[in-house]
Amino acid sequence: MKKKIYSLMLVLTFLITLSVKVEARTEYATLPRFDVTLNGQKVDNTYAEYPLLVYKDITYFPMTYHTSRFLGVETNWSEATGLKINKTGIAGKFEFYQTNVKNNDKYQVSVPEFAIAVNGKSINNRTEQYPLLTFRDVTYFPMTWRFGVDEFDWDYDFSHQKGLVINSKKAEITKSDIKIEGKKSKFEDYSKTEFYNGNYYVVKTDGTSYRLFKDSLIGNKSEQVSDMEIKSFIREGNKLLFSSVDGYYSYDLEKGRISKESSIINKNISAATAINLGNTTFYVESKDGTVLTEKGEKVNNGAAYMSATKVGDYTIIRFASKANSDKSQIYDRTGRMVYNTDKEVVDAKMEGYQLNFTIKNSNGTDSQRISIR
Repeated sequence: MKKKIYSLMLVLTFLITLSVKVEARTEYATLPRFDVTLNGQKVDNTYAEYPLLVYKDITYFPMTYHTSRFLGVETNWSEATGLKINKTGIAGKFEFYQTNVKNNDKYQVSVPEFAIAVNGKSINNRTEQYPLLTFRDVTYFPMTWRFGVDEFDWDYDFSHQKGLVINSKKAEITKSDIKIEGKKSKFEDYSKTEFYNGNYYVVKTDGTSYRLFKDSLIGNKSEQVSDMEIKSFIREGNKLLFSSVDGYYSYDLEKGRISKESSIINKNISAATAINLGNTTFYVESKDGTVLTEKGEKVNNGAAYMSATKVGDYTIIRFASKANSDKSQIYDRTGRMVYNTDKEVVDAKMEGYQLNFTIKNSNGTDSQRISIR
């Protein structure tokens, strides 16, 4: 595998990075020196990939997909509208990703300047006493009384004996209260559920058929999304990925449309989606996110799939942290792996025939700018 590092590019990237950081404003935060208990779960920050942080004596919470939903909050991000944070009142399961690298006591963080809205209210992050922060490319939220109690309706308590204790309240309407409109209630939940913009998405079955449903908290309505046979799915951003009969499909949660992504090549492998890389195809299991080859062999030591991004003729696959595995792998259009690292690949762009990107250290700081061709 051939890797070229250009000194001129490193200098230019360093200068650009400096100008961005001046605009974004950098600060320092520390790990909590007290216990933190969330919905009855004690948080262990020692090896957490996204640990809780303390800034100006306020505890900050990482707004990842799973951690935010654990406290009954949903986040949506786009370059056009920025970050939107909304209370759902529905607590997800406890998932704090762990690494094999021990965290330091102090880290550099940034104060982002993108648009932010909480429960529909615009937040001016420049003037906030306790602004939102970014660390390791994840937005961190201040767990103040104003947001925790007034906006999200959490039970919030701090004492020297117990430390910080926060409990999110359950939604007044639960999924068991929702009835299927226009149908007898013979369909029952079969798969895991995903929550998006006021709706649950879940596969239901009547014992014979398996269908994707959208259950709304408003009006207690349930709507069958399509007549396609769907037994499981995985979520990637604003899409649900699944297999059905002869192909792999995606359901756009914003547009409410189903699109065919590719055809099933190996019918002996049961997976939610496939990643086509020229002459190579990888399959992503819906149960645990394991990536498999066409022969059914595990890729990257069985690390769970996080996302796949196509940049020019290259595809970047990102994995969850796991010992003895890569965090990022890059493949060319023929399916050949041209780069792999145990660090996160960010800011990937095509410049001419070269793919340029930055790799991040475990502490969230830029490591180096790399080019491959």
